[in-house]
Amino acid sequence: MTFPEATQCREKPEWTAITRELLAVKTIPDAVRVIAETAGRLITSADLITVALCDRDAVTSVPEWRRPLAAALDLAQHRDGGPATAAIDPLGPGFAASDDLLHDTRWPAFAALAGGHGLHAVVSVECRKSASGRPSGSLTAYSHRSGGLTEHDRRTALVLASQASLTLARLHTSEEAERRRTRLLGELEIRDIIGQATGILMNRRGCTAEVANGMLRRWAHELGMDVPDLAHTLLEIGHS
Repeated sequence: MTFPEATQCREKPEWTAITRELLAVKTIPDAVRVIAETAGRLITSADLITVALCDRDAVTSVPEWRRPLAAALDLAQHRDGGPATAAIDPLGPGFAASDDLLHDTRWPAFAALAGGHGLHAVVSVECRKSASGRPSGSLTAYSHRSGGLTEHDRRTALVLASQASLTLARLHTSEEAERRRTRLLGELEIRDIIGQATGILMNRRGCTAEVANGMLRRWAHELGMDVPDLAHTLLEIGHS
């Protein structure tokens, strides 16, 4: 994701510390929390900040008493459109903002809800898991004042979203690798169980592995069981 404005944001010593903190994060929920807390420190004009992910149940990191409002804002945008959905639009610039929601005609339902809770300015930036992937979520900051989010706030949100994207990409890759490992271990365990059950049948029936395997599959079909479940049952019987 490329934002010309972000290049104008000068590197500060705090960004080094933020990068270290994000590199230490091990899970996506923890990353969401750190990103939101960091945004709260840096985007000082914001009165509410949410981080929501697209590919899992709504994940936000806001104070307990603000969570119902955050959830309602996320739902309203998902249903009727809003700055966050505009920011994650694959055909859009990855950024959306409004200085005065009460007079913004782009998202009337969302603007009415936000304005009803005293939120009059908003900026939302996409977060990605990879440079080529679809947006994985958004960072959204709200202010009670019209025009309350400054140009510096917007630039800060853009830089932080870039940091968040790198973190989410790393964690997503790690999660995918762990899922593949778990799947592989499960497949190996299933093969081992079926192999042991086949060995028991070969020993008891004096048949070849091919015949024993065929018997196991036929019995599983007749009993309405999965082959691994039947194999596990035979092992339990054989070891009892």
